[in-house]
Amino acid sequence: MKKRFIVIIVLVAAVFVVAMGAGMNNNSAILELEENASTGYSWHYELENSSVVEIIKDEYIIDKNNNIVGAAGKHIWEFKGISQGKAILKLEYYRTWEGVEGSADSRIYEINVDNAGRVDITQVK
Repeated sequence: MKKRFIVIIVLVAAVFVVAMGAGMNNNSAILELEENASTGYSWHYELENSSVVEIIKDEYIIDKNNNIVGAAGKHIWEFKGISQGKAILKLEYYRTWEGVEGSADSRIYEINVDNAGRVDITQVK
């Protein structure tokens, strides 16, 4: 009985440590935007203050559940905090051969990294 009690306490403690670690180790954040590469449109970005965050993932994913030719997908970026501060991410959605002047959409995001390395992304435009 005593061994079973100790095993239960150890398991509960392990689950607690894992849960706390997952919440405290949030030093990256993901931004997902719809994109339809089959139309020629794609997101182009400019990151101001790259000393605060780095892009560790930048990929376009086709929706595998949609079998329609030309269907939209998602563009996914993952940002990792490097140092405390604020960075600005400017995005333009345009066809490369038309240039930014032909932009169909634009967005601005503020990326904040706190002193614990946690990353927060907020759309400002």
